[in-house]
Parts: sequence; C-alpha cells; structure tokens
Amino acid sequence: INPLSCPDFTMEMALQTKSLAQDPGILKTYEKRGLEYELPTYSEYCIQHLDRLVQSNFIPTNDDVLHARQRTTGIAETTFQLNKYRWTIIDVGGQRTERRKWLHCFDGVNALIYVAALDEYNMMNAEDPSVSRMEESLKVFQEILNQPNFEDTCALLFLSLIHISEPTRQA
Repeated sequence: INPLSCPDFTMEMALQTKSLAQDPGILKTYEKRGLEYELPTYSEYCIQHLDRLVQSNFIPTNDDVLHARQRTTGIAETTFQLNKYRWTIIDVGGQRTERRKWLHCFDGVNALIYVAALDEYNMMNAEDPSVSRMEESLKVFQEILNQPNFEDTCALLFLSLIHISEPTRQA
C-alpha cells in the first residue's frame, strides 16, 4: 500500500491497517522476509508510521526519505545543471532481465556511482534463491567494472541503508 499514491486512503483505513499489522501471522511474515516472502524492506516502517503518512499536511522527515524506495524498471535519465557543470544521472533497473539494456547508456561516462543495499544481505534473490540479493548486487558491480566501457572510469560504491540493516544483523 502506498498511501501517497492513493488519495482515498483514509485515516480509518490507516488505523485498521496498523491494527491488522499486529496480527501474529503478519508479524511472522516480517521474520521470513526475503527468505520465503518478497516483502519490501520499507513496508514495516510505512505501516508503523501510516497514520502520519496519510495526513493531508504530510511533510516527509529525513527518516521517511531514507526509507523510501522506488523499484526501477527500464532506464530513467535525469539531467540538471549545477554551477557550470551539466550532470546526467542514469538509473537502471537491477533485475537480471533489465541488465541487457544498460551497456549502451554508458558510453562516455565520467563516473559510476553504484548503490548496493546492505539491508538485502539476508534476502534471497528471486532469480537465484541460492544467492542473497546483496551478494548478487556486489557481483553485478564487479561485472560492470570489468566491462571495457569502464576501463578509465572512476567508480564509487555506496553501501546504503546501514542503519536499517543494523537491527536485522543483531537479531
């Protein structure tokens, strides 16, 4: 449920959803997230804060922004000017079926910023359940670096969501 894209999602519905989320069966699904269920990492956070998220005067907090996720499919390109420099950011889908579309995007690239989500270390890859999603992501990063297009390209690896994965690592 994305209350921000569903304007008819009422406060009553938010409270009912929060109540339902406390059901022991629902709580068990969070324990098995990534192993048996494809449950987004942000879903628990959204449900916990649902009454605030559906407010008509909702303004996202820094935590809201850090927990926000948008699955990329295809290729999304954004260009902007910052001071005297023109920047183009290309966001590509990470699923295996999306990867064949990537390489033509990277001719003449000056820098590569690759983001790997640490909160996926214990979530199994839907395309290969023997590999964690984080392992798959780091493997893809290595494969990209080995491409001839990136021979002279500066590459940065960002490991995101450290603060979110911390409680899971302690469990």
